[in-house]
Amino acid sequence: MMRAESMFMRGKSVVITEATTALGRATAEGLARRGASLVLVGGDRVQLSSVAERVIRDFPDTMLKTLVADLSSMMEVRRSASEIMSEQHRIDV
Repeated sequence: MMRAESMFMRGKSVVITEATTALGRATAEGLARRGASLVLVGGDRVQLSSVAERVIRDFPDTMLKTLVADLSSMMEVRRSASEIMSEQHRIDV
């Protein structure tokens, strides 16, 4: 039987920016543990893939997408937001 805390985010869609930082990785793991669907955003494709692989390895039922983006550029922010919104029916967090 699953603990109540592990069900807390089931069905929720979460976008995590700076997912390649220590805080981003910990956030992704914690939300995956609780059943959230994740969109991981980061500026380095290799590091982002590493984070995604780790999350999927530890939480294989997690629905996860990665998006490489330099969020210091407003053009990239707009492009990223547009891409996320075209693929997600909603964003909860």
